[in-house]
Amino acid sequence: MAAGAGGRAARGAAPGGPRGAGAGARAGAVGGWRAAPGVRRAAMPPPRAGGGGDGGNGGWPLESIVDQVGGLFKGKPEEAPVGSTVAGFSLASTSGAAVQVPAEGAACSVVFFFNKSDTPGCSAEADEFDKLAGEFSKRGAQLVGVSMEDVAALQESNAGRSSVELLSDDGGAVSKALGAELNIPLLGKFSARQTFLLSPGGEVVAKWKEGKNMSSVKTPEHAREVLAAIDAAGLAK
Repeated sequence: MAAGAGGRAARGAAPGGPRGAGAGARAGAVGGWRAAPGVRRAAMPPPRAGGGGDGGNGGWPLESIVDQVGGLFKGKPEEAPVGSTVAGFSLASTSGAAVQVPAEGAACSVVFFFNKSDTPGCSAEADEFDKLAGEFSKRGAQLVGVSMEDVAALQESNAGRSSVELLSDDGGAVSKALGAELNIPLLGKFSARQTFLLSPGGEVVAKWKEGKNMSSVKTPEHAREVLAAIDAAGLAK
């Protein structure tokens, strides 16, 4: 009996034994996601000062997770690369009407996809586009934001902005078709932060993806780089 008890104690305390290995495997999981056997897991960057990916606004959970594990999704095939043509679409808008993209008569269309409108980064992005909406209008550009949220949620978050329209991709069909879909284990499905510059015929003239070639959305820099691309492509009226 004593030997049996001692054996049980030894097994429970042995470093590197089954329990230790199980703890290591659990520590290697990220938000419920595990790498498949033989697949190297991406290194997790340290948290930003102020807590998470919201730039110090209290560590908003969704943006923090997107910021830290977004690299896991970068290997997905490109659904709508520059030079390809995407099908037009119509979505319900915060204006109360359905909006067609590309819009008839527009010199070009700017479509910025974002995760969730009431998070600090997404709110700042919409604010910056709204501030420069007059510059887009001067160029004859259609300017819309797209998220998988319903219209009521978008209308609430868009109150106070005078010019930018937000469109509801409820169900995510448009986000998926353009490769701007983000699936986060345990949290669900969101639009991935990407911006498209489309010609009147739906050609992808330029494209920006968070973590690749997109400037900060929390400053005017991203909106300005889109304006510069319109000018460089000769799409302004």
